[in-house]
Amino acid sequence: MPVRPRASGNVTTDDPVHLLHREGTRTGVDGVRLAAARDELAVLVGHRLGSALAAVGVAPALLVCVRVSG
Repeated sequence: MPVRPRASGNVTTDDPVHLLHREGTRTGVDGVRLAAARDELAVLVGHRLGSALAAVGVAPALLVCVRVSG
């Protein structure tokens, strides 16, 4: 997916992968390795990447998801 600076609608890979994993969908993607690659890329480009998971600062496998019913 091409990414344009400041363009609305761009989605980083780790956010939808985490969403799918959280909902129980197998993707074949290792979320911890994906987060590590994202963090390494951020170092290479010199700034934080714009994903929600990057803002949290932990690997997706370490996040605890709680569903609230009602």
